[in-house]
Amino acid sequence: MKWLVAALVLVASEAASLSCMRPTIADSFARAEEVPEDIYLLKGTLTFDERLLPETDMLNDGWTPSPIAAQFRGFALNREGFTTRYDRAVSLQPLCVGPWCGGAASGEEAIIFAKVMGDDLVIEAPACGGTIFYNVTSAMEQQAIDCMNGSCSP
Repeated sequence: MKWLVAALVLVASEAASLSCMRPTIADSFARAEEVPEDIYLLKGTLTFDERLLPETDMLNDGWTPSPIAAQFRGFALNREGFTTRYDRAVSLQPLCVGPWCGGAASGEEAIIFAKVMGDDLVIEAPACGGTIFYNVTSAMEQQAIDCMNGSCSP
């Protein structure tokens, strides 16, 4: 009987865990078109103090951590591709769902969806991703260009 209770607890905790679909550039581009803020699509590196990222806390019931000061260096997307040099201070905003928080890696090349909020550029990092894409490939870059030019496909 004890093993049955333990098995049910294990199944319940796994069912309660966060389940995310793997996002694509096209998916994120479509979501970006639905928000009222302007979105910049960037390719380059984000540098910040990774020690400031929130840790997963199984007792946390969801919260919004403080934004993290960061620096972006790279290029912004235009109709020809990632050709417009873009370097500026940004805010990295980890977002949490229950005990799971989104994160980022400092110094790694990525394609990034950044939200214009007033005078600030904010890079949100949701628990399920979809705003920061690492291991950039030419196919990912081409998909971003295609989306920018109105022919976006998954």
